[in-house]
Amino acid sequence: MYADISKYRKLRGLTQEELGKVIGVSSQAVSKWENGGTPDISLIPVIADLLGVSIETLFGREMKDPIHIEEMLSNYLSTIPKDQRMHKLCELLIKINPYVLDTPPLLDVSSNKGQYLRSFISSNEGIALSSPDKDHPFYMIMAEGEEGYLASFGKKEEYTKLFKALSYDHSLDILNYLYQQKNKYHLLNVISEKLKIDRNEAKEVLDLMVEANLLDQQSIQLETGDSIMYSIKDYRAYIPFMLLARWMCEDQQYYYYAIEKRTEPLLKEIEND
Repeated sequence: MYADISKYRKLRGLTQEELGKVIGVSSQAVSKWENGGTPDISLIPVIADLLGVSIETLFGREMKDPIHIEEMLSNYLSTIPKDQRMHKLCELLIKINPYVLDTPPLLDVSSNKGQYLRSFISSNEGIALSSPDKDHPFYMIMAEGEEGYLASFGKKEEYTKLFKALSYDHSLDILNYLYQQKNKYHLLNVISEKLKIDRNEAKEVLDLMVEANLLDQQSIQLETGDSIMYSIKDYRAYIPFMLLARWMCEDQQYYYYAIEKRTEPLLKEIEND
C-alpha cells in the first residue's frame, strides 16, 4: 500500500505536506503510510479520490474497468483552490509531457532557480512547448494533422501586414498600453497624450494595426469635433504570441527537458491538386 500512495502522490505533483493538509493529517502521518504504515480505513476512499485513482489501483490490484482520465483529473483539480487550479494544471501537464514519448525529464526545475526555463517535445505527431517558469508557466501542444502545419497557416499577405504593424518604434508601447486598460474603447488623442507620442505618428501605427486586424476603428462625434476611437479586436492571443516571440528571440539554453524525436521536416510541402 505505502509504495502506491507514494507513487500516485508524486505523479500528481503533491508533497507529503500538501496531501496531508487536504486530508487533514500531518506530513509525518503521510510519511508513515509511505513507509509501511496503514491509513485509517475511513481515509482510504478519500486518499484514492485525491490521488485520482480507484481503491483497487491504490492497493496495486489490476483494474477491470477502463480509466476515466477526465473524471480523475476533475476530481483532483476540485481539491485545489480555484485561484491555483490553472497553475497546478499547467504544472501537471509539463511534468507528464515527457512520458508521451517514454522519456523522463532531464532536469529538476529547482536546480536552475532564477533562469527562464523552457521545455519542448518535438515528434512526427506534433510539438509541445512549455515553461515551468514560477511566475508565468505555460503549456501549449500543437498536434499535427495529415496535411501538416503549413496547411493551417494564414495568407502571406496577412502576416506581412501584422509584422509591418509591429515593426514601428511605438507599436509595442501602444499595444501594451491598450491591453493594460479596463475600458474597451480608446481615443486617439488620449493614446497620444498618455504615451507622449506625436498624434500623427500614433495614428499611422494604429491605422496599420487596424489594417492588420489587431484593432477596430470607429469615428465618433464629440463637442470638440469628430474623433477616432480604437478597440482591441481579440485580447486572447496577445499573451501566447508575446511569450512565443520571446522564445524565438532570446538566446536561451536552459531547458527543463528538451526531447527531439522528429524525423520529418517541420513543414510539409502542400500538394497542389
